[in-house]
Amino acid sequence: MSKKMFLAHILDISGLINLKLLLKRKNHLLILTYHRILSKPHDFAFDEGVISVSPDIFEEEVKFCKTYFSLINFEQLKNALEGITILPPNPLIITFDDGYRDNYVHAFPILKKYNAPATIFIAVDYIGKDKIFWWDEVSFYMKKSGHDQKGEIDNMLRSLKLVSNRERIQRIEELNNRANIDISNLKMDRQILNWEEVKEMSTGGIEFGSHTMTHPLLSQLDDMSEVAYELVKSKEILENKTNKRAIAFSYPVGKRNAFNEHIKENVKKTGYDFAVTYMHGVNYLDDRIDRYALKRMDLDQQDLPMFKAKLAYPEIFKR
Repeated sequence: MSKKMFLAHILDISGLINLKLLLKRKNHLLILTYHRILSKPHDFAFDEGVISVSPDIFEEEVKFCKTYFSLINFEQLKNALEGITILPPNPLIITFDDGYRDNYVHAFPILKKYNAPATIFIAVDYIGKDKIFWWDEVSFYMKKSGHDQKGEIDNMLRSLKLVSNRERIQRIEELNNRANIDISNLKMDRQILNWEEVKEMSTGGIEFGSHTMTHPLLSQLDDMSEVAYELVKSKEILENKTNKRAIAFSYPVGKRNAFNEHIKENVKKTGYDFAVTYMHGVNYLDDRIDRYALKRMDLDQQDLPMFKAKLAYPEIFKR
């Protein structure tokens, strides 16, 4: 057990986490990031790194958030920042990236049970189609080719996030050729949401935002017409399918190298009111707030005491 994990458990047992949260009514916003809500099956074929927590742990985390925070969405945040409404104390937004089907199967019933709003950022071109996300495709090919060590897969995925979009596509095709497997002919459980599920969740209190069309690193695209396609087309389709305005955007990968000031400006010009990153931190609801580089808290594969500690002491318990 690491020092931070040990400290998190001690704080949890002592009740200091709950005390800190009860006393904390500062003018700031926390945004949580999830990907998959899933108990990892045996011989899992895809990317294990995007399994956030099991459904049981997710329910405990939602209950904790409902106890100590006011759960809101980006529409409520927009109205408050524009002076239409007032934010409740300790505002917190739950978000999911990508658009996995387990968000519907496992997360949605829990969110409904606790009347908890959330926002799901979807890679629009994958929704309702018989394919898997590119990082899952890479993991699948590597595992089927005998390169199934997590470190190998993590290194490959990390390297693919540093090259141009065109080179990434080419290298995935090379992996496919070496694996010599036609993934489209394999009978697999559907991994990604379809539009019927999106519409049901949208009418059931879930907010949807764009995560681009194809999930490239926007900073690695070759020209701005590609950036415009990822931003504009995804927003247009999402709004047509849900009959609601998509006001929030999530940068794929979301680290500092994934976007820049020029891309932020294009996100704003496209008509989004907010954009979230994958950088850890608190958002202060004053003139320090950057609506197009909002920070979030990475909670993938954390136990419950560490989850609580991160929310109570975000400056100490970074990823």
